[in-house]
Amino acid sequence: MAKYCRQEGCRSLIEKGQYCEDHKRKHKVAKRYYSKNKAFYKTDGWKEVADFVRYRDKYKCTICGKPVFGRDSQVDHIKPIWLNPNLRLDVNNLRLVCAKCHPIVEYRPLTQNESNLKKSFDPSDYF
Repeated sequence: MAKYCRQEGCRSLIEKGQYCEDHKRKHKVAKRYYSKNKAFYKTDGWKEVADFVRYRDKYKCTICGKPVFGRDSQVDHIKPIWLNPNLRLDVNNLRLVCAKCHPIVEYRPLTQNESNLKKSFDPSDYF
C-alpha cells in the first residue's frame, strides 16, 4: 500500500520505508543526548517561552540565519541551566539555533569548578 513521504511538505507516494528517494537519509541520525532537565522542558512555562523565542527570532537560526522549523528548531540557553538556574525562563538568556549550530555554540564548562558544578547539578532542587 502506497503512503506519503514523511518529509514535511513532500507529496511523493512511496511503497516502502519512510522517505522518497529525494528525501532519503544519507547518513545515520546523530545520537540523541540525555538531559537531566527533561522534566523542565515538558512544562507549560518552558513551552510558552520557547514559542516566544521562536517568534522573536523570526524562526531563523541566530547563528547561521537558516530558517528552522520542527525538530531543527532548538531554543538554546546562552548561560546553561546548571550554571544559573534562575535564568532558565529568561528570554534574554535564550536564542533560537538550528540543530547543526547548537553543538557548536553550546556552552561548555571552562574550569574544573564549572565541570564539577555541572556534574553535581540536580534539577529537582529547582523545579
